[in-house]
This record gives sequence, C-alpha cells and structure tokens, in this order.
Amino acid sequence: MEIAVIGAGGVGGYYGAKMARAGYDVLFVARGENLKALRANGLQIKSIHGDFSVNPVRVTDKISDLGGADFILLAMKAWQVREVARDLKGVIREDATILPLQNGVMAFDELAQELGPAHSLNGLCRIFSKIESPGVISHLGFEPIIIFGAAVLPQIFWVLGLSLLSVILMNLFFNHTITGKAMLACAANRLAASLVGIKVSRMILLSFALSAALGAIAGMTITPITLMEYDRGPLLALKGFCAAVLGGLGSGTGAVIAGFIIGIIESMSAGFISSGFKDAIALVILILVLFIKPSGIFGSQAVGKLKKV
Repeated sequence: MEIAVIGAGGVGGYYGAKMARAGYDVLFVARGENLKALRANGLQIKSIHGDFSVNPVRVTDKISDLGGADFILLAMKAWQVREVARDLKGVIREDATILPLQNGVMAFDELAQELGPAHSLNGLCRIFSKIESPGVISHLGFEPIIIFGAAVLPQIFWVLGLSLLSVILMNLFFNHTITGKAMLACAANRLAASLVGIKVSRMILLSFALSAALGAIAGMTITPITLMEYDRGPLLALKGFCAAVLGGLGSGTGAVIAGFIIGIIESMSAGFISSGFKDAIALVILILVLFIKPSGIFGSQAVGKLKKV
C-alpha cells in the first residue's frame, strides 16, 4: 500500500514516520525548509514513547506526484483543505481514500463536495506534537482519553485537581484565618482597615505574593498542554478577566467556575463551528455579561450597579 501524507508538520510528520517505520511506502508532501531538511537528513521523531528516525524519506512538493497513492492523510491547516481537494482532482485514483485530521467539522464536507463522499473519511487526531525544527518532530504529550466522544488529556485531571484544591485552600484562608479576614477588610475599605489596626501595606504585599503563587501553580499545570509564546500573556489575561466578570467580581470560587464554563464553550465552538473563532468566545461572553447581568453569576447586585456606572 502506498500512503501519501500532505503536510509533514507535527501531526503529519509524526504519523507518517510511524507508518514508514512500520514498513509502509510513505510519500510526504512538504514545502520550504522542511522539504530541504527531509531530503537531506530524513525525518527525526523525538517522542515520549521513544525517539526514532526515518532516513531516507520519500518527499515531494507536488500534489501531482500522488497519483499512485492508495491512502492520503491530510495534515495541513483547516483552511487549506478545499484548495488541496481541488488540486487532487484528476490526480488521485478512483479507489483512493482520504483521511483529514484538521480541527473543526468542515473538512469532511469540503472533501466530499470537491471529490465525492466515496473518497472521504472522518478523522480524529489524538496527539500533542509540533515541529521543533525543519525535519524534527517533537511528540510532547500523552494520548488523550476519550470521554463521551470528547478527547481529554491526562494533564487536564491535574488542572482540575489543583484548581479544586486551590479554591478550597483560598476559602479556608479567607474565611477562617485572621490574616485572610484582614486582607478582605483591606479590599473592602483600606481606611477603615487601617483605623482598626490592620497594616494595609503588609496586606497588599501579601496579596501580591499570594496571587503570584497562584499564577505559578496555574502556569505549571497548563504548560504541558499549552504552547507558550512571548505574546501569550495578553490573551490569557483577557480570558482570566472575562472569567472574573462572569463569575462575579470579588468571588474567587465564581471566577473558577466561570473559567470552566468559558473553556467548555470555547471547546464546543472549536468543534462545532471553527477553531478560528475559539479565542474570540471569551470576549463575546464578556460583552454579553456586561449587557445582560453585570453582577456576574455569583456577584452582588451592588457590584453590578457599580459596573454599570
């Protein structure tokens, strides 16, 4: 069987290398520096299940070279599916099968419209990988667990567990310790807190230290499942602010619950609409909350009135 892989990136490169290693005849379609690296040095896989390499690698930059393929794996970006399907017209065999592995639910329909449903399959990709450098693929995370048809990474359970533990500890701290109650008093009225003997400056310093500790815990738990870049901060801050507003300003537990709600809505929008709209969901929710219920889910009406002003 001849297998063609269009897109030798984190997904296509990994699965194509696994099939080539298993003895299948695999032809990769690649571009630019990745194409040069594959021709010169083959394909190297750095995986949590063990490193391996495939060399030499059959690779081309022309869709027209795929005429002999029995099975074609589409592993490029979702917006390229329709264009690639048009390029495959008149090239693929009558009995060829195409499997798309893009995010979202449009790939199968786009393939069926261009090539006919007989050639198309629906695909599910369960992997966390990326191009480390041209010709080198890093397989970073364990395969997700499928629950009711949804893919859940094992790291998510750490996120849920540490989030729940943090909420419990914060509630105990603020409701059952003198220091926690002093911090709440400073948040409500600094002048009144200072008049009853609370050292406001010390409470402010402690609040910053506490928030930094919570941020560090959050960073450690999401880093294995989230690609981080230098400009990632503003987007995370926006989503965190949206969660705080939706949950109700002043309610830590509400912010955590709201964060889960926003995350579920984002994932559903990526699956049923398009992954391109995923990051805009939090902003849409923020606007709706400010118009419909400014106090948030668990916030007080007084705080809601202040936000309206």
